[in-house]
Amino acid sequence: MKLMKPLGVINEKFPLISIVIPTYNVEKHIEGCLQSLRNLDYPHYEVIVVDGLSLDRTVEIAKKYDTRILYEEKGTRSAACNVGIKHSNGEIIAFTDADCVVERDWLRKIVRYFTNPNVAVVGGRDLTYEKDPYMAKCIGLSEHHRPRPKKTAELIERIKGCNVAYRKNLLEETGGFNETLHYSEETELHYRIARQGKTLIFDPTITVWHRRRGTLSSYANLCYYASKERMKTSKLVSGMFKTKDFLLVLLSITGLVLAALSVLIEWTRIGAFSILLLSLLFYLRSYFRKTSEIKYILGYLLVFYTYCIAKTVGVIRGSLAKLERIPEFKVYVKPLRICYVAADVPVPYIFGGSTHVYEIAKNLSALGNEVHVVSLRISRSQLAYEKLDDFYIHRVFKGVLFPPYLTPYRKGPVLRTLSFIFHRLKFRFLWIVITALTTSNLVRKYKIDVIMERGSSFGIGAFVSILTRRPLVLEVIDPLRSELSLRTARKIIAYTYNLTPNRYRSKIEIVTAAANTYSFNPNTSGEDIRCKYGINNNPVVIYVGNFEEWQGIFDLITAATYVLKEEPTAKFLMVGDGAKLEASKSLASKLEIREAFIFTGGVNYEGIPKYLAAADVAVAPYNPMAFSLTKKYGFYYSPIKLFEYMAAGKPTVSTKVGSIPEILQDGNEGLLVDPGKPDMLGKAILAFLRDRDLARRMGENAREKVLKNFTWEKVTNRIYRICLEAQA
Repeated sequence: MKLMKPLGVINEKFPLISIVIPTYNVEKHIEGCLQSLRNLDYPHYEVIVVDGLSLDRTVEIAKKYDTRILYEEKGTRSAACNVGIKHSNGEIIAFTDADCVVERDWLRKIVRYFTNPNVAVVGGRDLTYEKDPYMAKCIGLSEHHRPRPKKTAELIERIKGCNVAYRKNLLEETGGFNETLHYSEETELHYRIARQGKTLIFDPTITVWHRRRGTLSSYANLCYYASKERMKTSKLVSGMFKTKDFLLVLLSITGLVLAALSVLIEWTRIGAFSILLLSLLFYLRSYFRKTSEIKYILGYLLVFYTYCIAKTVGVIRGSLAKLERIPEFKVYVKPLRICYVAADVPVPYIFGGSTHVYEIAKNLSALGNEVHVVSLRISRSQLAYEKLDDFYIHRVFKGVLFPPYLTPYRKGPVLRTLSFIFHRLKFRFLWIVITALTTSNLVRKYKIDVIMERGSSFGIGAFVSILTRRPLVLEVIDPLRSELSLRTARKIIAYTYNLTPNRYRSKIEIVTAAANTYSFNPNTSGEDIRCKYGINNNPVVIYVGNFEEWQGIFDLITAATYVLKEEPTAKFLMVGDGAKLEASKSLASKLEIREAFIFTGGVNYEGIPKYLAAADVAVAPYNPMAFSLTKKYGFYYSPIKLFEYMAAGKPTVSTKVGSIPEILQDGNEGLLVDPGKPDMLGKAILAFLRDRDLARRMGENAREKVLKNFTWEKVTNRIYRICLEAQA
């Protein structure tokens, strides 16, 4: 969390205040708002920007300031406010809008009222910005009321969402804002709070400067939807709509109708003239109570009749609508044509990289986008072109000048050596160029909007972007990336900042890996796997992944000696393949525990959930000191297997490296140990095998966290937004 100023010691006089700003496409105004918040005269506060997937530079501008940026996908202000409440740290939460500028003493004026424990809500005035155009000032003048409301209902109406603060515990008790409402959500909340007997304060000296809508059409649209929503909500909360408040509007509308009829019916002219004159005199009286300037009279009158017409139509439509049929607002999804270049990754396949590309492409397609994946073809049995789960795969051999049997995925020391010589040293550049030209033709043929490149494609996406003039989004999830791609990319998606030079930091968007929570779930049966390997009722510890030393497989095999001393019937299910597979088998034999290990070899992605279901404990024992790149850059992975363990509801043991402690909370969702400590690893595994209640509870907590934060749908929505920004 970044705070606008150092926290120091939080005391009762200056409690921590969280300022929440809901945003959507407000690049014109947000900088002024954040600048005013930076200049606040208050020692302890944080600023949280909750963005509704803006298509402009809103988020980019917000990142220049010390703010925490969150995202919501429902597209309503009330949903954004609830996201801010959920992730705030302050005991008081203040709300303002991106088109507002706050005064320097804004928070000091607010906080003084919260010394009274019965005060729940504090609000103030929103004044028209001095530099706003003429019509905006007229609209602001029409919304100007008496300085201090005299009645509770009037007070509730006066407290606006752009200048209000609440006690956080009260918001949590009342359930926050009603997310089915598109307008007047704060008014509905204030009625609920008032009915609990809490005190609401309106102080006209607490002011923000608010940029109003500058045209009659936008103001009419606001009035219509606000009146319609309020009429519907009044069925839920009595008092939100009062007939007497509508009488003057009805009177004015009657006058307009009679005036229109007077063209055809002569006797209506007198009535029309009388009613219009009466309403006009009333509003002139109201006007001169607010200002003595004559220049705004005409605009004020136009605003008044616009308000009357829009409100009447909104009230009629709202009264006819049924509350239970209020549809949940959905963000408009602009479909994109995306070319995902992962030329060194076979899709589908058993590697984690293959899973990543497959899930991103599948979920981008589910959002309505047309996705074309350029992937590695590892044998002639694979189709060169295929439609899979509503996205399209275009496969290319890595052996451009030589037959495919020289590809690096073929087994045998001779073929691997030849492959390395031909493709990694002498012909890599030719492969990049030829694949880039082939991909460029695909981009033109399918009219691609955005190119995504997996960093290990060595700049193919950058070449395609330059040749076709399409924007590039680069994925940097390991050190294999091209300098040309870093320079060419408009946006960079990464797991960590450590893998890219500081000069590219402004382009970076941090994401995580995720899990398919439909495939990986606690309800999957593992009986077939237990029967297949004759495990029966033995306790099972599972490892899924690549067999490399930095994955900690040697530490796990060594830790098994400690486990087997206490649980001699335990079995270790080792799922995967890799360079250290044979060395792992040899180590198990050397330690005389080979019979406790089951090495399954590579398993297709679709089959992994059943293997996990057969296990009692899952292990991800990473040891970054065993790998030169993780020594240099730190543990830069966001491990997919960890999310899949958690999604399957398995009690998980892992190591305290990289981002893992943030993903898997030690003692709540799993157990973490220091890397390279087999004895500690063994003790953690035994803790789960001995205490099944502990294992069950942590497994449930882990799945709940994945469902909340780490699904492929959530990650892909974020990537889709990044692609939209790059395309815009």
